[in-house]
Amino acid sequence: MNGNELEGEVASSLYKCRSLKVVGLGNNHLNGTFPVWLGGLPKMQVLVKLLGPIECSTTTKLPFPSLKVLDLSHNGFVGHLPENYFQNFRAMKNAVKKATEPEYLRVGSEYYSITLSVKDQQLLFTKILVDYTTIDLSNNRFEGEIPRVVGSLNSLKVVNLSHNSLTGQIPHALGNLSEIESL
Repeated sequence: MNGNELEGEVASSLYKCRSLKVVGLGNNHLNGTFPVWLGGLPKMQVLVKLLGPIECSTTTKLPFPSLKVLDLSHNGFVGHLPENYFQNFRAMKNAVKKATEPEYLRVGSEYYSITLSVKDQQLLFTKILVDYTTIDLSNNRFEGEIPRVVGSLNSLKVVNLSHNSLTGQIPHALGNLSEIESL
């Protein structure tokens, strides 16, 4: 649904789409708060561009267990980074390559493509490897410290927290990001 003229809040009826793997809602005119119910979709692997603010829900016990690509950059998110979400990004922890040949994320019969900001450059990925993991929360208004739990997501390739209002020290736990290519 990227690149349309959609307005209003994200329809909660999407929660019924239990096999949904990719949600891309960027370049629209959506408003409202972060749809926390998205965290309950068990197969979601890619979440791109929503509007804020983020509200951490206690009703979603294990939000986003299959998430591998999180791009919420260039939104109006405010507040602290949602630590309870990072704790449950199981697909970003200890990912083991299963295939010797590259395997790419498909949506139906098509490969899913995405533009991500990597090393301050907009890169078009015409195909995304199924084991590619990234978090881009840049260009928002997040504040406070970087949660140490981010360091437990040791399969991450890219983490972009730039252009926010983060404070404090860089957690030593980020040294556990053994697969990191861009931080």
